[in-house]
Amino acid sequence: MKKRRSSHAVDQFVGRKLKHQREIKNISAEQLANALSLPVETIEKIESGRESIGALSLYEAAQVVDVPVTFFFEGYNEELAAEETAKVATPPASVTSAGGVIK
Repeated sequence: MKKRRSSHAVDQFVGRKLKHQREIKNISAEQLANALSLPVETIEKIESGRESIGALSLYEAAQVVDVPVTFFFEGYNEELAAEETAKVATPPASVTSAGGVIK
């Protein structure tokens, strides 16, 4: 069974993808906010992963930045796998060596 990630991790991933695509299309946060009938502060929170984007807003955002809705989730599993690999490859914060603890 796969380990379930927090919704916050998904919000951050989707938010980064939205911001990146919006910038590629030269669309300001204000323009996107107007298109979605949301305050620009909400767009900033979504793009930083501090707030979730609703299904309807995500659908509309996909239309504005000219991508399919699935675009926002592409690469998510690969990022999860990379993070898990990095956790295994990273030594613990403290390592015992010759009678002492190195931090």
